[in-house]
Amino acid sequence: MPLYPNLDQLELKRSSWKVLPSSFVLSKLKYLRIRSVEDIEYVPEEGIGNLTLLEKLEIEDCPNLVSLPDQGMGRLISLQRLCISNCPKLASLPDEGMGGLISLQRLEISNCPTLASLPEGIGNVTLLQDFLISGCPNLVSLPDQGMGRLISLKELKIWDCPKLASLPEGMGNLKTLLFLWILDCPILKQRCQKETGEDWSKIAHIPDIRIDPQPGAFF
Repeated sequence: MPLYPNLDQLELKRSSWKVLPSSFVLSKLKYLRIRSVEDIEYVPEEGIGNLTLLEKLEIEDCPNLVSLPDQGMGRLISLQRLCISNCPKLASLPDEGMGGLISLQRLEISNCPTLASLPEGIGNVTLLQDFLISGCPNLVSLPDQGMGRLISLKELKIWDCPKLASLPEGMGNLKTLLFLWILDCPILKQRCQKETGEDWSKIAHIPDIRIDPQPGAFF
């Protein structure tokens, strides 16, 4: 595929990852969406690391994606939004790479059934304001120290993570957190009961807490 030097948006959908060379240079790219690409297992370090102006990255419905590059992701210094969804083989996120996303404001991780934990490096994403994690049935923990360093976080949504056993101690440090929504997380539901739950002291300072709200309650 010709590489256009002024291209700022690219969507690769139901295609092959091979249309792009491993070291693709799209220095002005601001938006990249990779969707329903079945032959992608590893995103190349050099290729993704060249996208220093990238502001939005979406990776969806990639059934064979195993991992994201650590150093390459860490060079996405302009990235403001990262969305990863429906990637059943993605077992982990890069620790150092996540910590390098110094401009990230919104993070969405959904329907990644192999994902068991999140890296501590996420705590370096100090501009993060909105964090959604959903549909991760094998997620057992959130990073304790990392979560406590998200000093700009305003909204946290945890949906359909039935094995998530507790909230990290660092939650009490999130003084900017205004909204917490927990849905279909049976263990957390018990631990976050007002006044009586084991995790209540970690979240009591949050103004708006919704745990398994009735349909329509949010809107």
